[in-house]
Amino acid sequence: MDSLDKVTLTYAVLGGLCHGTYPLFLKLPKALEVKPHPLAWTFYKAIFLLMLGASFVLKKRVYLFSWWGIFCGMAWVPASVCMNAAVPRIGVALAASIEPGIVTTLSFLLGCTLLGEQMKSTQMFGMMIPLAPIFMVAIVTGIACIAMCPFLKCGPTHAVVGEMSDGSDKVDLLHKSAESKLCNQPDAEAAEIANNDANSLSIATQARVFGLIFTMLTGIFATAQYGTINIGLRVVQNSHKCGRPDLDKPTCGRSVTERFDNAGSFTLSFGIGAILVWMVYWLIFSAMSKAKGGFAVSLHFRSLGLHACALGFIWAVGIFFIDSAVERGGTAVMTPIIKGVQVIIAGLWGILLFQECRGYQIVFWGVAVVWTVGFMAALGYQKVTTV
Repeated sequence: MDSLDKVTLTYAVLGGLCHGTYPLFLKLPKALEVKPHPLAWTFYKAIFLLMLGASFVLKKRVYLFSWWGIFCGMAWVPASVCMNAAVPRIGVALAASIEPGIVTTLSFLLGCTLLGEQMKSTQMFGMMIPLAPIFMVAIVTGIACIAMCPFLKCGPTHAVVGEMSDGSDKVDLLHKSAESKLCNQPDAEAAEIANNDANSLSIATQARVFGLIFTMLTGIFATAQYGTINIGLRVVQNSHKCGRPDLDKPTCGRSVTERFDNAGSFTLSFGIGAILVWMVYWLIFSAMSKAKGGFAVSLHFRSLGLHACALGFIWAVGIFFIDSAVERGGTAVMTPIIKGVQVIIAGLWGILLFQECRGYQIVFWGVAVVWTVGFMAALGYQKVTTV
């Protein structure tokens, strides 16, 4: 199958659109007021994924369980928790810009190593040179530039006050700073905050560093999640000796295709795995909280029900489109397209709605994103496709 057919591209764009939009619910005023534990948001994602999978199975009236869906859930839960923790600390635009670059690079490496997806070579200077390593270095450079945005003098910083319900630092996301004076943008409120708390800037820097670490961990776990789909499919195809036209193997039967059907059994298996793994994490974090004299992790259904359900629904629909695109087009090619759309959408939300960047920061972020997304797209086309 042509990995770049219109249906596959549509799935990729819709998936990127959904996953570039859902993080904004993490920064709405109501969410900042309640300050839920990152696991709370993860629950709503998992439950909507389970409901989506169940609706597919009920419609088809057939379900074939897949352990690979459970493995996918094992990688996804920590990825979700890390992203939920990163966004309040460094913002929608930065978190959703750094994570895709990491996923794109690692996914390409995964595809070219474990999945046997070959790289193209281009004739230059009288020899055949693979451009993929050069593009990966360019992507890493772009990620580093994006990560520098919060540390620029012109723009917002994050003041940390109080604690979250899980005992960790809470980030006050007013995005105010006396440093804005350096950009000829006087901010009396920011100056007052800085004068009242001499340690606020150092604490804010610490919060941003932890936010960047959470984002990088998100990229690592997300790569494992996306790779699990193709690795699992490849393993099952090899065990049944089917599904590889390039190796003259016959088409797989229903016992294989249904287990990996994103509009059927696989989504439900993924949802089951996500809920089971989430419960393990909930027990661990709740026990840790109670050991410190606190309470079990709350879902805040009464205060965040509408916001959390919207977030969970948008994310679940997005993961369906993403998984479908990756399955049809492959990890190496589709991931850059999906993540490129996600970067643009999330960046627009962060800058236009939350004003996460100001002045020169917007220009710096924009140039870095164009650079990164451009090389992400170029990297995706370095895979040798088969028909």
